[in-house]
Amino acid sequence: MSGASKAVSGVTALIAAGALVAGCGGDAEESNDYVDAVNGAQIEIVGEITQAASEIPAANSNNPEAAVEGAEAMAAVFGDGAETIAAIDPPEDVADLHDELVALLEDVETQIDDAAQLLSSDDPAELQEGATAITAAGTESQTEFDRIITEINAELQN
Repeated sequence: MSGASKAVSGVTALIAAGALVAGCGGDAEESNDYVDAVNGAQIEIVGEITQAASEIPAANSNNPEAAVEGAEAMAAVFGDGAETIAAIDPPEDVADLHDELVALLEDVETQIDDAAQLLSSDDPAELQEGATAITAAGTESQTEFDRIITEINAELQN
């Protein structure tokens, strides 16, 4: 397994391990529609990340182009996910948190895209740096993702 493909577990965990949004609270119908839309987008992102990850070659394949393409595909999934979630109309009481969630996904996209460029290097140190950066994008963002979802849930439960 390549450094890039190992990194996938951290990136996938960002979305997959995050708590799903819970419904109810103030305007139950609006909240539940929002919850359904965000959770559906989250599930779709996980599926697409898993697909992109499966296309990243093993370390012994000696195929850096495929590693770059796989990382770029993962970055695109986060960008598309951010657009999908941005298009969801949040209840007013979670609008700021919703915007934070979108910004986080956009940031992960940028981090992975930047790391993908390192994967195209002939320098082993840069290759490792790229793989490490992809892992960091997932693991460092997971805490923030979980915090945002927890806060959204708390607001929707009120």
